[in-house]
Amino acid sequence: MTTVPIIIDTDPGLGEPGSVIDDGLAIALALASPELDVLGLTVVNGNVGALTGYALAHDLLERLGRADVPLRLGATDPLRQDMAHVREVFGSAEPTGTTSPPAGVTADAAQWLVEQVSAQPGEITLAAIGPLTNVAEAVRLDPGFASKVAEVVVMAGNGPAGAPGTGTDLPDFNIFVDPEAADLVLRSGAKIRSIGIDQTCRVRLTTQDVASLRARGSGDGVSAWLGDRVDAWIERESNGASHDREPFCLLHDPLVIATILRPELCEFADVEVAVDLGQGRLVQVTGESTDGIAKVSAAVDTDVAAVHTLILDRIAAL
Repeated sequence: MTTVPIIIDTDPGLGEPGSVIDDGLAIALALASPELDVLGLTVVNGNVGALTGYALAHDLLERLGRADVPLRLGATDPLRQDMAHVREVFGSAEPTGTTSPPAGVTADAAQWLVEQVSAQPGEITLAAIGPLTNVAEAVRLDPGFASKVAEVVVMAGNGPAGAPGTGTDLPDFNIFVDPEAADLVLRSGAKIRSIGIDQTCRVRLTTQDVASLRARGSGDGVSAWLGDRVDAWIERESNGASHDREPFCLLHDPLVIATILRPELCEFADVEVAVDLGQGRLVQVTGESTDGIAKVSAAVDTDVAAVHTLILDRIAAL
């Protein structure tokens, strides 16, 4: 079987206070998929601080029996953004957890990305499921990085009509945390596919799905552990929601991995976009202006049922 070499750039919260768990499910999905060769994880500030994210990613790899997967610590702050402003806008609490790196660990993720991509030019897909700070730093370190990476698949954007089902017009988190980094990466010349929250909000995991994962699990405790984390996040997301439907959480980041596995699961269209640095938003551009414009292949529709089945089947097999 021909495998796709990927690196996952992530801000894994895994249920820490104020954080989501979809990064962890995306990592689990990738590691459960023989079509993917996961070369490593790079951790970036976002859902939680990078130091906490690093510790949580290390724990996840241990639980999945994949301590062999390289793990690199990355940017602990956005290029310019104030994280206090991010937490104020998104209503999340100050993340808690690890405050210092383990002995011998340095924040070398950007340099490591440059080295890996340079060693396999044109071959590595980068799944960027957090803010784009690490990727921007790699572009800064090596102007040729954008032409050497096969593709960057980003969890970014909100679609032209907003995100159905969210009940909010908030920008997507990954762009808002570090819009300057997003602007640099999108205009770097790299081949970019973007999966926006207008599509990711359509892919959901319910309490019944979690029960199914536990029942179908391999018996080593991984599915039960993930299920506990998902249940806690579902309870948080459904707080105050209508009780006329089954509680659920949204599978933002796993959709990115699913489309790397099977690009046909989403319909894509070539669009021109720009980062609104003031608002921290990715916007679709119309008109003749070329200032700050990037061309990306954006997801415009999703085979929700097929994605849902793929995610459940792969994670249940862990």
